[in-house]
Amino acid sequence: MLAVAVAGCSAEPVVTNSDADSQHFVSTVIPAVYGHWNVNALATVADKSVYTPQRLAKANERFAAWSKSYGSMVGYSPPTGTTRILRTKDGETKAASYDSDVKFQHATVTVHVDAVKNNGKWLVEGMSLQPLGHNNPPSK
Repeated sequence: MLAVAVAGCSAEPVVTNSDADSQHFVSTVIPAVYGHWNVNALATVADKSVYTPQRLAKANERFAAWSKSYGSMVGYSPPTGTTRILRTKDGETKAASYDSDVKFQHATVTVHVDAVKNNGKWLVEGMSLQPLGHNNPPSK
C-alpha cells in the first residue's frame, strides 16, 4: 500500500515543452512588460531576490533606450521552450524557460523568460532581449 501512496509523489522531475500553464504565464507577461516598456509590470511578477530595486532601476533605463530604438510592440509569436516539473509530497514546483520572437515597429527581437512557480505563484527570475538579424538598431 505504501508504494501506491508514494508513486504520485516522485522526486524525479518531468521535463515538457507543452505545459499550458507555463506558456500562458509567459504569453501574459511578455505583452504586459514589453507592450508598453513597463518596468512596473515586471516588478509585479519579479523574484524580489533577483530583481532588486537597483536592478529594476537599471531595467527602467534600458527600457527607455529600447523604447526609442525599437518603438512600440506590434506582435509576438507563441512562446516555446521547456518546463521542468517537480512533484513532491510538499507540492509542485515548475521551472520554465521560454523564448518568443517579438516584433516592434523598428526591430524583431527574441525575448527569453525564465520563471519559477512555487506554492501556486509564478515569479520571473530573468527576462532578456536578443536582437534578430540585420533589421535591428545597434545595441547601446
